[in-house]
Amino acid sequence: MPSKKSDLQIYADECFPFTTVLYLRSLGYSIRHALEYNFLNKPDISHLKHAKKLGKTLITLDRDFLGYTTARAEGTKGIVVITVGSNAPKHINSICKKQLPKIKRSVIANSVILISNDKITKTRK
Repeated sequence: MPSKKSDLQIYADECFPFTTVLYLRSLGYSIRHALEYNFLNKPDISHLKHAKKLGKTLITLDRDFLGYTTARAEGTKGIVVITVGSNAPKHINSICKKQLPKIKRSVIANSVILISNDKITKTRK
């Protein structure tokens, strides 16, 4: 379980479950949801720009972000795409609990990271 000292500062876009945001907070993560910023019904690029403006890593279930090039992620704190067989919050919670502690802010900056239950993959150009 991560400590309160986790170096990830996370912004969850609108497709990421709010219940998982609350769960991650209970584990000590600093995470805010698009809903809390009243930032809903926005295109993907707007969420990325918002996360960049906030200085936070974007976390999402939206696989469209996997098509983003490293250049698109340049200047960001990174993009984390969670991929699950089921979008049920308990499955997403399980993946986040297992994999997020392995990710350091300095490693994901300017990158798109794909996380599944079994692995973490950093995309390349």
